[in-house]
Parts: sequence; C-alpha cells; structure tokens
Amino acid sequence: MDLITTQFAPAICQRIDAAASTVYLCFYSAAAPKQNNNPSFKGVWDALWRAHDRGCVVRLLFDHHAGGLRYSKYVSQQVINFRAFPFQVRFISNKKKIHSKFAIFDNEFVYLGSHNLTPSGVSYNHETGLIFAHREIAIRLLNNFLYLWEQANVG
Repeated sequence: MDLITTQFAPAICQRIDAAASTVYLCFYSAAAPKQNNNPSFKGVWDALWRAHDRGCVVRLLFDHHAGGLRYSKYVSQQVINFRAFPFQVRFISNKKKIHSKFAIFDNEFVYLGSHNLTPSGVSYNHETGLIFAHREIAIRLLNNFLYLWEQANVG
C-alpha cells in the first residue's frame, strides 16, 4: 500500500502505466490539459493517452457542477475540450454530486483519496490518498463506478 501526499502524479502515472486492460477514474473535478503546461498535470494525461494507445479501456467520470454555478462556463468549456479525447468521458449533472475521488485499475488496484484531476489537485494542494491492491474492494468500487457511469451524461 502506498500513501500519497505530494507525489500524486508519479504514483498515479506508475499505476496507469502498469494497467493492462482498464483504467477507470472517478473524480469530482477535472480539467483538460489543453492549455496547461504544468508538467505533473500533463504527465497524468500523457499516461492516460499511453494506456489508451496500448489498448486499455480508459473511462473518466466527473461531476459536471464541480465548483458551483460560477464555474459553469468553465465546466462547459471543459466538456468541449474532453470531446476531443479518445477516452470515454461522462459527467454527472443531476442533483446528487459526485464528490468521490477514486480509480480502479485492472479490477485489482485501487486509488482512494482527496485529489482532483486538476493542476492544483495534482501539484499544489495538500492532498492524501492511497494506492493498493485489493480485488474485493476494487470490484465493489467498480460496481459503484458502473452504476454512476450509467446515470451520467456523455461528454
């Protein structure tokens, strides 16, 4: 089990790069890397591209209302930016927010923590998370992910 505080990007990239079949990410907030040059943040997206390119199914699930109404234009732009990705991306936009931050890799490895997939969540904020192998927890989280996935809107 790895405790992650300030080393989120290297730890999550290592796990993404080790994935053989699936990478499912569920985060409250995310930003597309379109105009952000933060190397750690871009590194996570590069790892997701590599996973996709080697044949992994990459699914990303986010909350459409992250940040509240004052960010609605920003979030709408993010939806547009994500449409250019080859990944499957969906957004929850109902009354219940997704505040979860978790990932499942190959139905065996799990990330649980407080990080968001944003430049500040990846690089600047003080966040805490765990990455560990536990098939039973991974399957339970996968079932939760798939339930949310079916409720979500396609980006």
